[in-house]
Amino acid sequence: MGAQESKLCFRRAVLRLYEERFWRFSNTAKDVFNLLPLKDIRKTRDLAFENLQTLIILLCHRIIACSSDPNLVEPSNVLVTQLLNAVRILTRVLPVVFETEIGSSWIESVFWTINDKNKRALGEQVMDSLLYLLFYVGFTIPAVDYKSKGVQLCIWETGVGCNTLLTSKHSYEQNKIEILLLLLVLFSETMYRERSHSSSYLAYVISHNNSDLSLSLLCSLLNTAMQFNTSFWKPRSVMSAHLATHATLVELCFTVFLTLITDPVIGSSSRFLEFARTRNIALNNFFSKSISQLHRKSDFQFILDGFSRLLYSPIHFEKPNVVGVVMYDYYPLTLNLCKQMLHYNTRFFHYLVDTGRALDLFVFILYLSFEYLSEASTFDHLKICLIILRRLTTSKQFCEKLNIPFEQLSSLPTNRRVPFSKGSYADFSVTAMTSIITACKDYQSEAVLLLTETLSYLVKYVDNITIASSRRLVKLFVNVSDLGFLLANPTNFKSTKNVYKIFGNLLRRRFSQNPKFVYTVLRAHETLCSTIPANFSRAKEIVTQNQPDMSVYLSSSNKTYTKHIFERALLDEKLNAEKRQNGYSTRDRRHRRIEKLYRDVDHSSLESSVSVTHPEEKPFRQGKDSETQNEQFFTRAAPLSQSNIDYNTDVNGESKLLDSIVPHAYDHTFTPTKQWYEEWRHQLDIEPFTRLVELVFPDVVRMRSEGFSSQQIFQALSNCELYDDQPAEPPSFETSTWRDELAHFSKLLTWSTAYDLDRRNHNGMGIWTNTEVRLLKFLKRL
Repeated sequence: MGAQESKLCFRRAVLRLYEERFWRFSNTAKDVFNLLPLKDIRKTRDLAFENLQTLIILLCHRIIACSSDPNLVEPSNVLVTQLLNAVRILTRVLPVVFETEIGSSWIESVFWTINDKNKRALGEQVMDSLLYLLFYVGFTIPAVDYKSKGVQLCIWETGVGCNTLLTSKHSYEQNKIEILLLLLVLFSETMYRERSHSSSYLAYVISHNNSDLSLSLLCSLLNTAMQFNTSFWKPRSVMSAHLATHATLVELCFTVFLTLITDPVIGSSSRFLEFARTRNIALNNFFSKSISQLHRKSDFQFILDGFSRLLYSPIHFEKPNVVGVVMYDYYPLTLNLCKQMLHYNTRFFHYLVDTGRALDLFVFILYLSFEYLSEASTFDHLKICLIILRRLTTSKQFCEKLNIPFEQLSSLPTNRRVPFSKGSYADFSVTAMTSIITACKDYQSEAVLLLTETLSYLVKYVDNITIASSRRLVKLFVNVSDLGFLLANPTNFKSTKNVYKIFGNLLRRRFSQNPKFVYTVLRAHETLCSTIPANFSRAKEIVTQNQPDMSVYLSSSNKTYTKHIFERALLDEKLNAEKRQNGYSTRDRRHRRIEKLYRDVDHSSLESSVSVTHPEEKPFRQGKDSETQNEQFFTRAAPLSQSNIDYNTDVNGESKLLDSIVPHAYDHTFTPTKQWYEEWRHQLDIEPFTRLVELVFPDVVRMRSEGFSSQQIFQALSNCELYDDQPAEPPSFETSTWRDELAHFSKLLTWSTAYDLDRRNHNGMGIWTNTEVRLLKFLKRL
């Protein structure tokens, strides 16, 4: 009986698939997905592709016919049902067709071939039909008056370019979702191709000749996303069906908008390029160009208010432990949009800085970065946060604002705290960034590189950073100078160069403005000198003598590294215990010397603001540096024992100098060479440091021996400069390679987020689930 019933169900399904009958039944998107399993579509594609071709062509013509019918939205008409079913079937079928090169090539050929110059290509008709359906009265937008009928170009929500509010209905939003989903599926052809391939359907939309249509679409998508009210983020609120539909529409508006502005219009198929030449279509991204031309302050204010609603409110709520309550996370989408706005529109960037709201964004992103450190799956989200931080700190005007006191600590969320008590925004930034660096895992070494580069920009304009911040920078300097870090893989030296640049920028450009930093460096100069990398011969000797300690260094912070590290017998716990019993190593002795120096300092006087002068006008000598002095610094590296680190804290609550190690991945296939080593070693900016120790340190020692207070030394340091002439401001530029990688990363992040949101909305079975997506694999390599 059961088998006979199954046969009847199968027959009914076959009858519904017969010719045009399939779209004549009233279905939902869920019904279509259940009726068309992926394995059946693939089987048809592989065994009878001509049947699938016929179905796709019939569906396309059905969409064109329904959209052009003047009676589409008549109550007695069934065309809306047929149109929506045709859209749903295409949404289901196309991802499977895009999986194969043959299927994608066939669609390109059918869509963009013009047999007669007086006729339009099938793809042109389908894309225009879908775009205009987004502005069809009675289908996706309401009627403004009784004369309104057919396509009326307008903007869905108030905001950029519009002050007139349109009423909305649940059915209108559902129809918008269906159309936007099919557009997104057509755009997603790029996910099934190699990196250089761009979707021809996406290229057609962003290069559309109708500028009014493009502007209406751009403003509608942007305003709908930015107008979203996040009140239902609060833990125990109940979301209605209408609000859930609107949330899905917001996600699609975000995703489609980001795909439109992040596509570079390169690598389109030869068939589409020929079509574009025939139609005289200039392949330029109209959407990104329009974003770059926004200039009204009211538009910028609207966008920033949208960012505030989407970003700042949810961070104050912790995810509730209640079954059935969903916390919607639009951080990746919002951060990606923020990055694009900062990238394309310099006026928006200056407005953000001038109004002071850049500081709020900066602090929020620092906090959010801690959230994304915990899981490997969120590393791309962490990276977009750090890219925004880097972009902000390249601005002199923004960095100068970081010198104001930070007084908002009590208003920050309690679930994520930065170990910071008092100081300026710059001190808070240094504390947060160094904390993130030491909290990273080995696979997040690119985050370390971005953060150290951001710090090197930031310190060029900071004043009077505190002793606590200075000590954190000294710790960072020591850790990245260690040969265990430098020789672990072929790229760690880049982070080391950035940290040396931090010290160089502070000593060259902000010497007199940061006496506490200078004093801290001088107090730790012995440790700093001994950690500067030696020449290659000396480095090999040190590594050979301290190989056990090198191994311990690579794993002492409980990070995860390759299994080859743990295959070494020298990492045995028994051996480590014996080392601890045998006494302290050279580095431990050096560590305790510098900690004793720090304990000798009167910290209450260091942080006070009392100004005391000394009779001597010029307590410091001025002189010239020498290559001999630089080489002496290089050759004074000490052994690298790290097995006896004391993880306690001193009386002031500060972690000790070498208590945390910069995380990194160990590449067991990498063999350092002398050419590689010497090439980057001589690029380290140690000249300001050697000049400081040569010219300033003797006078500080003399003043201390004569009984000068710390404040008197600070005053003397603030009245002189290490260099007579300030160095010229280096141009802030990005290489074409960096820009290309950044554009590709934004594109990948957009599609990765779209893929995750689609799976969530369909309970794990989205439109791309279990299809052969290729592009997202590149995300793991960046």
